[in-house]
Amino acid sequence: MTREPPPPDSVAAIYNYGLGGKDNRQLDRDIFDRLTEIDPGLPESVLAQREAVHRGARLVAELGVRQFIDLGSGLPAADGRNIYDTAAEVHPEDARVAYVDVAAVPAAHGRAMLGRIPPTLMVQADVRECRKVLKEAFELLDPDEPTGVIATALVHFWRSQPHAIWVLRSYLRAFRAGGYLIFSHGLADMDPDVREAMVKEYSHSGANMYPRTRDDIASFLDGLVLLRPGLIEASTWRPEPDVPARLVGEAKFLFAVAGFGPYGRTCPADQQHVPAGRLA
Repeated sequence: MTREPPPPDSVAAIYNYGLGGKDNRQLDRDIFDRLTEIDPGLPESVLAQREAVHRGARLVAELGVRQFIDLGSGLPAADGRNIYDTAAEVHPEDARVAYVDVAAVPAAHGRAMLGRIPPTLMVQADVRECRKVLKEAFELLDPDEPTGVIATALVHFWRSQPHAIWVLRSYLRAFRAGGYLIFSHGLADMDPDVREAMVKEYSHSGANMYPRTRDDIASFLDGLVLLRPGLIEASTWRPEPDVPARLVGEAKFLFAVAGFGPYGRTCPADQQHVPAGRLA
């Protein structure tokens, strides 16, 4: 039987379904359900990854950052919570967020959000079109202020690792004051049969996924100031006290927060990650 071709927004919609959202079609739900059959820990992993993003954004806000750019922002979760909500808990008067997504449906949601949250901006563009994205984002964000750059569950859709690193660093260089990168990436270090089956199934969404090894993922963060506890499975990154850990099975998303530029290099020493090999 021939499968129905995926809609252009299918990647965001599959993720939205995994987060418990309603902005998805039966095709998207079917793909996610088949992925879950391959790896039953996937639903918990998707939720854990998004929770880590909000914990990371809150930490960055607590370290003094008031403006964020959310690259590949996607669709809202079931609770409708977005990065602005998290940032505004710390900076209610002056938090600002520019959201970026190439797909039409996430962009429409972003524009609708502008009506109730004035200090936000939606840029509909491919994140790899750095100049276009930044030109529009700078209508709201100041390149000379510390910035939180969010690139989570994103670059594992880009085949060329050198190009992916170049794109990511282009955003970090654009914010001259520096700030913090909130980053996650799909992990290849899992059962090979499971990995290959998931990658093949995900291709039915219309997008290929390129999970990478721990060392390859770590190379995205070379030269940055890694915050504790380093680059680890998303569900274990600074978990909330008294909240039961999600049972994700084999690690699927590695997550980290890292300082960049002048502001990020001055991160308090007690926040910085010291690898075990460097302990004296």
